[in-house]
Amino acid sequence: ARKLLLNLRLDLREIIDSVEKNRKFKMFMHPVSPEDAPDYYEKVEIPMDVENIRESFMWNSCAIRV
Repeated sequence: ARKLLLNLRLDLREIIDSVEKNRKFKMFMHPVSPEDAPDYYEKVEIPMDVENIRESFMWNSCAIRV
């Protein structure tokens, strides 16, 4: 199980790196600004962006909700 989790972490890091390098995902790199979308945080229960995903992943605290 430990090796499987290590491989999963490595795969996830690779995916995050790929998303960060792809210009078409630029709008998802940082949190949404309330000035850009005033009601965003009222409509989105769990806001997430690539910056927060990477930070959560690095601290091993990223929760996956189904």
